Amino acid sequence: MLVSIHAKGEILPQGLRGWIEDRIMSAVSRLADRGRQVDVYLTDENGPLRAGWDKSCRVVVSIAREPQLVVADRDSNIARMIDRVADRVDRCINKRCAKQRRHRGAPAREIIEGEV
Repeated sequence: MLVSIHAKGEILPQGLRGWIEDRIMSAVSRLADRGRQVDVYLTDENGPLRAGWDKSCRVVVSIAREPQLVVADRDSNIARMIDRVADRVDRCINKRCAKQRRHRGAPAREIIEGEV
């Protein structure tokens, strides 16, 4: 799956790009065969001179044969914001997968032989 990071302004410190890719990939790893692309949009609304909750992140996950999944957040700390967004993406994907299992009639949890 392809992860594209689009940063507007000087919001992305050196070396953070790889960590963001890893964090987002771990959140969407469940979609390995169905996921097509993940776009991460980072912006600094007020520029580098002002502080506050001015950094925003929007993650768009393109999934085969399904509507796009979009998660957005704002914070003053990029790492905390990415962690929160990645957790929300992971939860949304888990909900979609569980919903699909219910619609297909498959059990929510398969019992492995020998398990009691």
